[in-house]
Amino acid sequence: MLDRLGKIFDYIFTPSMVTLTAFIITYTVYLLFGQFDVWSHLPLAVSDFCESFDSGMIKQHVNTWTNLAYLFFGTLLFLHGRDDSKNINVFDTNTIRKFPLFSYLLGGSLVYLYFGSSLYHASYTQISQNIDISGVILTTMLPVFYLVFRMFALKYTHRTSLFLYKGYYGFIIGYVLLNVGLFILDIPSRLLMVGLVALIIALTGIIHWKWKLDIDYKWFFVSVGSILFSLSIWLLDKFQIICNPESIFQLHGIWHITTAFSLYAIYFFFRTERQVQENLA
Repeated sequence: MLDRLGKIFDYIFTPSMVTLTAFIITYTVYLLFGQFDVWSHLPLAVSDFCESFDSGMIKQHVNTWTNLAYLFFGTLLFLHGRDDSKNINVFDTNTIRKFPLFSYLLGGSLVYLYFGSSLYHASYTQISQNIDISGVILTTMLPVFYLVFRMFALKYTHRTSLFLYKGYYGFIIGYVLLNVGLFILDIPSRLLMVGLVALIIALTGIIHWKWKLDIDYKWFFVSVGSILFSLSIWLLDKFQIICNPESIFQLHGIWHITTAFSLYAIYFFFRTERQVQENLA
């Protein structure tokens, strides 16, 4: 009981302290140099969102600081990966626990998105916009790769652990190389993100229909509901249907928080899987 309470405390305290430390450091830099427009020599991105622009170092304050949500949940995923790495059990039927690199990769992707999206809303430059969009694709694509790997592991569940681990590392390497290639070729787009979300839903449905695993679907619906809500407010903000440029409540800022939560919810959904032995035949 005490160990469980200690873990819960660690999972709340550590991400909170990392997030708070990042805020203190970046806000101190802003207080010292915020009046300088350090981005003026770079090509600007097209303005998409409602929040008003500042002339200094940070162009959109609310949309910049709310990216800390990605750092919080990214750190939380690193903690899950750390604990899973310490307790790897080759007989564990939960794939996300058995293969902790997925936790580290999704955590790292969220931290990358934190830096990319913060840089974008602070600078509003073309290069930072590309980094931001690539971070969105990076975080959305990993659940797709995980689900495809899950199908691979279910199909070849009776093969040796070595075979599955080779496939595991192959999927990880493929995921990294694909995203590097997409960034170099400047392919990432918001439309691709919508397609990836649809693919996550479709693959989850296929796995449930074919293998009927014991999973708590509550977290799946929480994740899908959160992402649909996020897309709705993103559109309302982008087309300025609901818009108050001077308000501290920016819909795009809420988008940062709700999308970070939705990614953690789909990850936690994966963690609830309990494989039913009679479905393995």
